[in-house]
Amino acid sequence: MVKQRKGDRTRVRILGVADELFATKGFNGVTMIEICQKVGLSRGGLYRYYSSTGALLDAVMAHRVEHGREIFERLCAQGLPPTDILREYLLDQFKMAVQRQATLDRAIYEYVRCGKGSSEYIAQYHEKQINIIRTMIEMGQASGEFVAGDAYMLAVGILWSIQGAATNAAIFRPDDKQIAGHVEMNIRQLSAR
Repeated sequence: MVKQRKGDRTRVRILGVADELFATKGFNGVTMIEICQKVGLSRGGLYRYYSSTGALLDAVMAHRVEHGREIFERLCAQGLPPTDILREYLLDQFKMAVQRQATLDRAIYEYVRCGKGSSEYIAQYHEKQINIIRTMIEMGQASGEFVAGDAYMLAVGILWSIQGAATNAAIFRPDDKQIAGHVEMNIRQLSAR
């Protein structure tokens, strides 16, 4: 096991707090001072890691994409069939989205509207997520587990499904059984059997 340095642990703690705040309050509702207070750092301590709320949002988005990539790679390393890889990945993503009852989308759109980001910025973030899902779909198509079709557009539909679940989680409050059912619905739509 690799020992994590104190600076790395602090960075992960900052990202966790910032992720939660951005997801629930949006970009405009979060300040560096609030993050300092929640993490227990001085302003100088926080600025040592991140120069602005924009830089912090960038890091949170990159961290989320990396989390998804790590799950995908771990599942592939286990030698699971593509259907099981996609199922486990989607369970993780849906649960993460529903538990937070919010997505980063609000924060991202506010960031762009205030002139600090661009529509390209949003597209790049979503594109990274789509490409992870697309790769899983292509693996399933190559193995004959999933129907032939435009893997990219199928991945877009799945990402929209995840985002919709997150947006509506506070209203519907799905439990683990309902989340698993929704994941299975996505898998069935792709299934070649």
